[in-house]
This record gives sequence, structure tokens and C-alpha cells, in this order.
Amino acid sequence: MTSIQLKYNGRKVLKAWKRRDRWGRFGFGGLKMPTIKVSGKCRLWMQSQLDKEDQKRRTKFRATYKETDHLPAWLLDGGMKDTKATGAVAPKSAWPVELGPTVKLIAEATLILIQAGQPEEALETLQVREVLPDAVREYLKACAHARLGRYRKALARYKIVRATAADFLPAIEGEARMHAKLRNTQKATAIYEDLLKRYPADPGIHVNWALALMRWGRLTAADTLIKSAISRGVDSPDIQQVAGLLQKSKHGPAFRRRFEHKTTHYHIVSDVDLSVCVQAGRNLERMYSMYVKRLARPADIGGDRRFKVYLFAGQDGYLSYYKDLVQRNAAGSAGLYSPLLKQLLIWSTPRRSDMMDTVKHEGFHQFLDRVLPNAPRWFNEGLAVYYESASVKHGRVKLGGFREDCRATLQEHGFVPLDKFFRLDDAAFMKNAPLHYAQSWALIYIMLQSEENVFPKPRDTPDHEEALDAVLAESERAELQVLLKILVSAAR
Repeated sequence: MTSIQLKYNGRKVLKAWKRRDRWGRFGFGGLKMPTIKVSGKCRLWMQSQLDKEDQKRRTKFRATYKETDHLPAWLLDGGMKDTKATGAVAPKSAWPVELGPTVKLIAEATLILIQAGQPEEALETLQVREVLPDAVREYLKACAHARLGRYRKALARYKIVRATAADFLPAIEGEARMHAKLRNTQKATAIYEDLLKRYPADPGIHVNWALALMRWGRLTAADTLIKSAISRGVDSPDIQQVAGLLQKSKHGPAFRRRFEHKTTHYHIVSDVDLSVCVQAGRNLERMYSMYVKRLARPADIGGDRRFKVYLFAGQDGYLSYYKDLVQRNAAGSAGLYSPLLKQLLIWSTPRRSDMMDTVKHEGFHQFLDRVLPNAPRWFNEGLAVYYESASVKHGRVKLGGFREDCRATLQEHGFVPLDKFFRLDDAAFMKNAPLHYAQSWALIYIMLQSEENVFPKPRDTPDHEEALDAVLAESERAELQVLLKILVSAAR
């Protein structure tokens, strides 16, 4: 049983009992009240309804609002009415050399295989597809290795392609991306600066360079780049989208009402209330101390470099804010971390405990992006699920909780052999996310619970293949697979 109470000016007026599984309505009549405050579980539902209505009105406003009806022409022009982009645009070509119709179909089918999350299969087919020109085969190999986290191998092949087709833009940008993945930011910067000198009017190069800067956390540099492009008349829908993302990175959501709370390492903002900001901050700080013990301490934390966290009152506001981000679809998720915006985004689910579990899970992704960017997916998700299971008792965090739901998933579907599992790219990992999340947790759990303590200490080795070889020898991987099989099959 639970109760519904009515208080007026702090005094209890009435109280009624109800069963927890019964739902109904309440209302007031004949009372003059300037403010009605509702608390309890129904409050979250009311907040979500207000959020839904707020988003509906914002959508209607955006659809009907015309700037020309309200703003003077001189302000709309911004002094750039006649500005047109000058300079060259990069030649657009899908392949480094000209291809006949049949060969082109073969090359396209192989690229689709890579993009669909099957880069290993694509590499196998390239061994027998001798009809492809060498430059095309090397380009496809580079794409496959890049998806597998083998950045040095991909870089080497992009360079081979450029030796044949020096102006082939996908290989040039691919080389820059691999330098960035390998944390050779100076080389990546030099490549993009050279591209912008050669093709100053190309919107795509500006967009890709700005997105790379955002992933590095250099949001001010990205903003300067995009503003400069627009001022010179270099514009496109993609440039406008990135400009919008940069605005979000600086200002966050336009909440109808705004509550803020700052801790040592986090800046939490919400349209729910101050208490949820404080609760989230307390949870995040507790987990931060655990992250630092296991991994590393970020070098530039505190002050303006606090982790940014936004807590939404409802799902509609959360999805509306996220829809322009160039990542995965957020529908169905309770929260996520955006490595582009460097923001943790969570919406207020009906059960506050579920919301805080999501805060812990996605909060780990936010932390890891600061200390070990571009970590292998299984490592990132496995630790996130592990920390999500942490409990707090008497103000102390207890880790290592066993996830029976994860083991049940592995028992039902079986686990992926580790030699294949460690090579899954992001697309392949997310195709069967429930199984792969469960297996990632199981591997982390085994590593942290085993007497041998085979937990892979993070190394400053951004190449995924090199990192795995550095922390887990073949014999250790074989032992890990045996322990995984025991965990799945043993009764607890």
C-alpha cells in the first residue's frame, strides 16, 4: 500500500490509501491556489509530459518561424550577402584509378562488406580478387584495417595508394585520420592544413577537419575553422550542421528551466531539479575515485575542464537535442556520452535508480575518453558495465558485483571465440549488442577477479592490435577463453 496526501501551506488536509498497482486521477475544485507542487513517483511522469509538450511547441515554432518577418535585412546579411567562395574544390572520385563497370561492382561490393561490419571477410576476399587494380586493392585493405583498429597497417596502405594516386582525397584524409588515431596530431594537422591551402573552397574538407578537432577536444579551434569557412562563403548543409554542434558544445541544451551543480570534477546541469544534479554529482565523484585507481588521473581536470553532464526531464528533450549528432541512433537509450560534444547526456527515466545506473555507465565512457581515447570497444563497454554494477553502502563504493543477467545472455546465445571477438569493429559489435556487452563484462570480471590478475593495464599504444599483443599474450588469451567457458557453464 501507498498513500496520497494533500498539504496546504504545509498542513496535511487529507490522506488516502491506495494499492501500488492501482492508478487513477486526482484533481482540485473550488480552491484558489497560486502554486500546486506535486511530489512522488507521479512527478517524473508529469515532468515527462511537460517535456513532451515543450518539445512539441519548439518544433512548431521552428517550422513556422521566419527570420525575415522579424529581423532587419542588414542583420540577416551579416555583411556577407555578396560573399562567394573563391579557390579550388577537391576533385571527387570514389576510386584511385578509373574502373570498368564489372570491376567497379566488385570494388563497391567489397567496400559495402567493410562498412557493414565484416572487414575480416573483406580482407579474405581481397586475397583472391586479382581483377582489382593494385591501388584499389590497397585502398580497400586500408579501409578494412582501419575498421579493425589496425591503424599502422591502414596508414601504410593509404601511403601506398597515394604513391599511385597522389590527389586521391579519400586516401589523403584516410592518412590524416590514421595519424590522428595514432595520436600523431601534428602530422594529421599538417595534412589538413595542406588540403585547405590546395582546396580552400571545399566544404567537405572543412567539415572533416572540424570533426577531427572536436574529437580531440579542440572545440575552440573547430569553431574558428567553421566560422572562417562561412565568412568566406564556403557553406553547405554539413557545415551548418557542424556549426550547430559547436553551439551545443558551448552552450548545452536550451532548458526551459535550469539547475546547476558543480563538484570537483563535474559540472551538472538539468531541467529536473537541483536534487538530481547533486545526486548525480555525488555518484559521479564516487565513481571517479574508482576510475582513477584502476586507470589513470586526467591531467587537465577541474575548472573549465570539468566533465559536462546534462540531465533531461524527459525523453523527448533528450532525443531532440541528440538528433543532429553524427553518431548512432539514440532512440531506446536512457543516456549516452558524445565524444564529439564531450558531454554526458541522460534523461530522467521513471525509476531514479535506473537513471543513476546509466549515469555510472555512460560516465565511465566520458572518463575513458579523457584518459584513453579510442579504446577498444570491448574494453570500453566491459568496464562500463562492470562499474555500472557498483553499489554504495555507508558512503563507500563496492565493486565486483556479479551480473547474472550477463551470464544468462551468454548461456542462451553462447560466447564469441576470443580470436574473433577481439577483432570486432564497432558496427559488428553493435549488431549483436546484448551478447557482446555481456561478453565484454564477463572478460573484465574474470580479469579483475582472477588470482593471476591478468587485467590489461592500459598502454600508450593506440593501435588496437598492438595494444592487445602488448597486454595479453596468446597463452593468456587461451587461458582467458577457458575461464570464460567456466563462468558461463558453472552454477553460482
